[in-house]
Amino acid sequence: MPATDFTNSYMTFTVPNGENTARIQLDALCRVTEAGSTREAVLITPCKSELMYGQTKLFQDPNYDFCGIWSRDEYLILRTYVEHLRDRDREAESGPNLPRFDEVRIDIRTFPKADRLATPGEVVDATLENRHIVARTRVLDADGARIAEIEYPVKTMNIMQAKRWFQVDTGPVIIPVWAYGGAARGSRFVEQFAMAFVCFNVMEGYTEFVLREPTRIPGNRTALVWHYSRIVNVQATHEFWSVG
Repeated sequence: MPATDFTNSYMTFTVPNGENTARIQLDALCRVTEAGSTREAVLITPCKSELMYGQTKLFQDPNYDFCGIWSRDEYLILRTYVEHLRDRDREAESGPNLPRFDEVRIDIRTFPKADRLATPGEVVDATLENRHIVARTRVLDADGARIAEIEYPVKTMNIMQAKRWFQVDTGPVIIPVWAYGGAARGSRFVEQFAMAFVCFNVMEGYTEFVLREPTRIPGNRTALVWHYSRIVNVQATHEFWSVG
């Protein structure tokens, strides 16, 4: 499968009555294969809450992060406020794309040509040459009945030139909750994922994810915020592709 050109891949939605169309770049995607069938979910780049097309006061106050996970037929909107409240309904909103939106388009473009990086040394060389690097991380469930392929651009790459060694630390991505024994938000396909950053330095084996979860503020017994705080490790394999 060709490597995804995330810079030129978008999710576009039009709200009812056509009052606004938003085109949002993709940060990552995940393909889940089960019983011979594959479904795909995409993670959009976060933005800030806004009031549309006024002359002043464009950002909403108080403000929140707007992000989400989409499939071809479902959506999960994630709103991150200053404080996480367990009974706040709008923090996570999910449902079928229609009729919540008049139209939803997911346009995933791929590079015409990409080079497979088969060794750590090739990853180091591609990094030093400032080439675009796209990674694919594959994880399996405990029974091997489900496979998830997470694809994302490597925005942050560390290398040790002398030892020809690399370490990826990048995100956000989406990971199925079953990959680390987590609980899903609900029964919808898009609710089976968590946002995370990924870190690894091998082509196969030990891989860490730090998950976006409600997190208690140190020194405060009650206040919670959404934060990348819970660290889990899974066994995974990784592929790299470079362009440029």
